[in-house]
This record gives sequence, structure tokens and C-alpha cells, in this order.
Amino acid sequence: MSPASENATIDRMTDRLVKWSLVGTENGVSHHAIAINTENFRVGRRQDMDLRIDSLLTSGYHAELYFVNDSLFVRDAGSTNGTFLNGMSITRDVELHHGDCLDLGGTAFRIVRQGDMTRGPQLGAFNAVMKTSSPTNAIDTAGERSLARLLCGGTLAPCYQAIYHLQTNELAGYEFLARGRYPGIETAGQLFTQSAKAGRDVELSVLCRQQAFVHCHLLGADFPIFVNTHPAEPLLEVVLPQMRNLRQAYPDRGMVLEIHESAHTEPGLIRELRKQLSMINVQLGFDDFGAGQNRLREMISASADYIKFDPSLIRDLLQVPKEQRRFFAMILNGIKNEGTITVAEGIETAEMDEVCHELGFDLVQGYLYGRPTMY
Repeated sequence: MSPASENATIDRMTDRLVKWSLVGTENGVSHHAIAINTENFRVGRRQDMDLRIDSLLTSGYHAELYFVNDSLFVRDAGSTNGTFLNGMSITRDVELHHGDCLDLGGTAFRIVRQGDMTRGPQLGAFNAVMKTSSPTNAIDTAGERSLARLLCGGTLAPCYQAIYHLQTNELAGYEFLARGRYPGIETAGQLFTQSAKAGRDVELSVLCRQQAFVHCHLLGADFPIFVNTHPAEPLLEVVLPQMRNLRQAYPDRGMVLEIHESAHTEPGLIRELRKQLSMINVQLGFDDFGAGQNRLREMISASADYIKFDPSLIRDLLQVPKEQRRFFAMILNGIKNEGTITVAEGIETAEMDEVCHELGFDLVQGYLYGRPTMY
């Protein structure tokens, strides 16, 4: 081969290599970029790896990324804790594509091909040593790894709880409930415990709303879907734009956005949110009313389409004389006269159900009527 041909071959190979990168995360933000700069790019805990991951979850030689022409592939090197692509364990060589999530022993990366980057993280210099969970945190590594896998292209389980009309027992809608598919994050408590530790509560909440509508076709009938917010989410900057996108994607599905009781909100903000939601045919609900005092001011000066009353309030009403319950029934009736639909949550016993009938709630939700169901 002539020197000119050899140089041209090297230039083509160099051009191909610099196009591909692994983009890591820190505190939920994607910004660490590692160029895949060799034909056979080895990843592991050993010092001689092209990318060294400083974690006991990563094997000494964990995986290899290699090229076939201009395509990039990954091969697990017999690692102890596995290599996962978009949440699925790989058992053979698999081709990688721009935007894929690659989990190497609990450390998650995005696959980035620069020519495909119309949007995404800016690539910058980064030394090829990733520091992840320390051995002292090993007890939480399964949940941490599962959360990273979920938020990097994974999916939630299609879990919904039905909501019923109290007087007729007819179906009124479904609430989407957060349930994971991966070890250590199967329950809502586990999911949000891990997301709080990782500082990724908002990401998880956004994913929950998206998944609620991805799976809603499994429900058959076109009943409204109730989805939740997280107290940390900016309502107008994060939640509202997502609801607009969801409305475009699901133009005919009823949607109810529930504002969490502990969210710090002002009546003016709630009025603006409801106004903007009504323009895209999305209804607004106050969740967990009665668990605290935060909603009272908003209920008076910025009404909602739905108010969901916390189970603790219903249980408390079981303990008071009927005269006091009649006073609450008057308040409930006043709320209904303003056009707001009232929902009693967490109805688990016949006694709670009887009180709901006595008070005149519109809708009910709870184990007595229907448990959360995987579809």
C-alpha cells in the first residue's frame, strides 16, 4: 500500500472512530463524553481498560465495543453483573444505535453518534475513569442500577387502579400507578426512594405520565386516565409542556392531571395552570386533600375539576358523631355545587364505604372496589 493510500485508510478509520461516544451521567445530567477511539474498545475495572469503571459491580474485563465497517457493536465479556441494552440483558453481540442506553455493571451510558446529534448533550473532554457506587453503598446497588436502566430507555409496568361512580358502581376512569419491572424498584415506594437518592424525581415523574398513556390502549374503553405530579416539578415549565405533547399524541383520551398535596403552589399559579390545561382539554385535580392544609387556600380561590380526599380524612370521619359528619357533608355539597367532582380515595372497608354514601361523594377508589391491576 502506498503512503497516500495508507494515510487515507487511517483518516477514514479516525473519522469513523471519533463519531461514536459514550455519554455518562452525573446527578441525572448527561455531560461526560468518552470517545470510542479504538477498533476494539474494552471496558472494565482493570487498569489496562480503554474505559475504566471504578465500581465493584463492574468486572475486571466487562465488555467490548467494536466496529464492523461503520457499525458499532457491543459484546459482554462474561461479566458477573451483566451488560444491558435499553433495559434488556444481552447474551450475544448486538449492534448499537444512536440514543441507545448501555448499562455496564450498573453504570449507564447513552450511545451518541455525532452525525445524528440534532439535539443532545455537548461532547467535551473527560478522562476515561468513571467513579460509581462505593462498596459501602452496595446494599442499594440493585435498585440504583435498575433506576438508571429505567431512566435510560426502560419502561414501567402497565399498572392502573379503577375509579368508580359511587351511586351506580359504573367505571369512571383509571389512575396510573408507578410500578417497576426491574429488581429493587418494583413498588412505587422503591421507585421514588431510589429517584430521591439519585436526584432524579422529576425525570421519574415525567416518565410515569408518559408511560400512563403509552399503555392506556390495554384498558380498552376510552375512560379518562388520571396521572400525578411530583412536588419538585415546575408545573408550567415541565408538566404543562409534556401534557401538551401527550394531548397531541393521544387526542381522544380523557386526561386528568393531579397536583400532589405537598406541592408548594400559589392560587395564581393554579389558576393559570388550569386555564392552560383547559385549552388542551386536560382536567385538573387536587390529590390527597385532607392529608394537610396546603390545598385549602387553593380550593377556595382556584378551583379544580376534581378533588381527591385522602383516606386518612375518611377514617377520621368514622370516629366523629353524625352531627359533625353532616357539617362536612355541607362543605362537600358546596364543592360539588361549584362543578367540582369529589373522589374518596383508599376505600378499603364497608364502614368507609357507608360513610362515603352518607356524605355524598361522587366517585370512589380503593381496594374495596378494585385493587391496582397489571394489564
